[in-house]
Amino acid sequence: MSYDTSYMKEYCLATLQYLPFQLCLIFHSATAILSFYATSHFLHKHMKKSPIHINFKCLLLVYFFISYLRGAIFLASTVSFLYRVFILDGSNNEEQLLMNSMTFKVIHLSFALFLIMDTTIKALLVFERTIATGKVETYETEKSKKSCWIYIAIINLFPVSVVYATYPNAEFSQSACFALFAPRNTEIWINMLYLATFLFALLSFITLRFLILLNNKKLKFHNFKLSTRYQIRENLTFTYLMSSVLLTGLAVVIFYGLAMIILRTS
Repeated sequence: MSYDTSYMKEYCLATLQYLPFQLCLIFHSATAILSFYATSHFLHKHMKKSPIHINFKCLLLVYFFISYLRGAIFLASTVSFLYRVFILDGSNNEEQLLMNSMTFKVIHLSFALFLIMDTTIKALLVFERTIATGKVETYETEKSKKSCWIYIAIINLFPVSVVYATYPNAEFSQSACFALFAPRNTEIWINMLYLATFLFALLSFITLRFLILLNNKKLKFHNFKLSTRYQIRENLTFTYLMSSVLLTGLAVVIFYGLAMIILRTS
């Protein structure tokens, strides 16, 4: 299915019955639901009484909040799609099957914005852990909230700029059958955006693995005082956490990208 046919009734019905698309919906819906429980467990167990540095805690809280919003939007889009096809019986009425153009625009751009925010926060978390590794003896005693506000400003301004640059000629005037399908005139930009996201996640993962090696070497070869060694171990713990998050993100990007390629070329 090409970008020019994703707005037609017969192709929407065919898409719903297409196995890769069904698997994509099931996978992402299940991942979104599981992430809600995993996030709640992590926040309850690790964030309440943890001595995490204020910058790392701030970025993690915003990251989890954005993850909740992104997951909720995806679930809402999936439920809306299934409701219009099975409950409203859109096979007899094209207007019922297709999503309203304004709703399509709002949901699609919101999801795109949260997705870029997610990538931006991961970049800032890698940057923050790099600083923590370089300033291991003094970093944990720095409690200024100024850096946190700078991070929040970047998280808001940079994704808005990327969305504005990616969708300058996006055509939302026509209805679509699924909110997360790309609008017309955005194919090249969105493909470039996904490629950039994948490459960034890969480079970030490599960077974090390097930081883990560096922290382990510091524990072995440097005679730090006890409090500093404790901070190095804390840094290792949270760097391992970020490494797992990025690895999961890589798997999701690969799965989603392959599913969309198969869908668009069928």
